[in-house]
Amino acid sequence: MKISGFEARAAYQPASGLNGRFALAYADGEVRSPGSPAASLSTIDPLNAVLGIGYRAPGRRFGGEIIATYNARKEANETIGVCTATCFRPGEFVILDATAFFNVTDQLTLRAGLFNITDRTYAYWNDVRGLTATSTITDAFTQPGRNVSVSASLKF
Repeated sequence: MKISGFEARAAYQPASGLNGRFALAYADGEVRSPGSPAASLSTIDPLNAVLGIGYRAPGRRFGGEIIATYNARKEANETIGVCTATCFRPGEFVILDATAFFNVTDQLTLRAGLFNITDRTYAYWNDVRGLTATSTITDAFTQPGRNVSVSASLKF
């Protein structure tokens, strides 16, 4: 087995409170068996990237961030041997999320997030790996549509 790839990330947080972050991950792999040609390692996720732009108030009393996440589509030649027929390969996607926080006191923090803002239907390759293109259950493996989360944390 041979796996190669790279990961990169960067963050920028100037004193003004505006900030940004970026992350990228790519990997490729082969399974090598004596007497057989090399085959693609199908368990590896396709290229993904994350870009976030946000603000944190001086003193970190409140802040928020908009995050874009991109996932590429798994190449067809990288799915050979995974399915008995043609594999279901979810399409590439970009989703947008927004998060915010407010420190009410040093002990109490309120958080909220709006996720998958564009209400995109999408699935990750490793969630559907092994399903055929004609499968009738692919929707069962998609991620949630637009959703909201609100939480409070209390430190004591």
